[in-house]
Parts: sequence; structure tokens; C-alpha cells
Amino acid sequence: MKYPLFLMALAALLIAGCDWIDEVIDPEKGLVEMTVSKLKAAPGDEITITLFNRGEKTVYLEGCNQFYYSTKSDTGWVDHTMVVCVWEGYEVPVPAGSAHTQKFVVPMMAGTLRFYAPVYRGCKPDLPISQAECVTMQRYYSPDVVVYPPRVPR
Repeated sequence: MKYPLFLMALAALLIAGCDWIDEVIDPEKGLVEMTVSKLKAAPGDEITITLFNRGEKTVYLEGCNQFYYSTKSDTGWVDHTMVVCVWEGYEVPVPAGSAHTQKFVVPMMAGTLRFYAPVYRGCKPDLPISQAECVTMQRYYSPDVVVYPPRVPR
């Protein structure tokens, strides 16, 4: 009888601790937000992706691909780049209180997609991310976007 009570208490502590763990890993989690202009789209539609920095310090995005997209499959999410890069480029600063926006044309597909951005903090400015000696990196995700199949003309 002691063990079920212990396990219930342990489970309650773990559930309560998840928010605390998130806060330790990324104390500014609530200060960065990604939004999309559409939650439902069709192939060829244009979606505007926006990353807001509501924090007090500049955050940095990667130079070539600031945003990535993922498509949902039967086994999980499959990541895709928006641009094929020859060079990583210089980091893109998003100053405190500002936003970074990019347009995306939905590819020929049906299903669910989402966008994400690797957000870096504590970087040396004006360098490629790989050389900027950033202190942390955290991925931020947009809401899911449902992509309807293309209509076939009759």
C-alpha cells in the first residue's frame, strides 16, 4: 500500500516540476513567440511567419535559414530547410521588442506542417552562428498549419 502512494506523490512532483525544468532550461521561453498568418492553407498559399522577441536582450537567428519547416508523418515530424545554403551566412539579430518576419509558399502537399526557429542567446555579434560563441540555443515552434489537398479541376 505504501508504494502506490509513493508513486502517486512522485508522479505529482514530476508533473509539477516540468514547468520548473522548462524555466531553468529556458528562462525567457515566454518572451519569444512564433506566429503564422494562417492555420489552414492550400498548396501555393503564402503564409507569413513571425518571431517576436519580447525579451530585454537581442536574440539571434541563423544566417541562411532563419526558419525551418517540419511536416508531420506517421512516425513523427520531418524537418526541412527553407533554403539550400552554400554558406551559413552571418547571424540575424532580433533586437529586444522587435520581430523577424518571413514569407513561405506552401509546397504541393497535404497534411500538417509547422515552423520552427533555432533561437540563440548571448552571441558575439556580426559573426556566423558557428563562430559567435553563443551561450544557449532553444528551438521555438509555431502553431500547426493544416494543409488541404490541392483541388483537381473538373
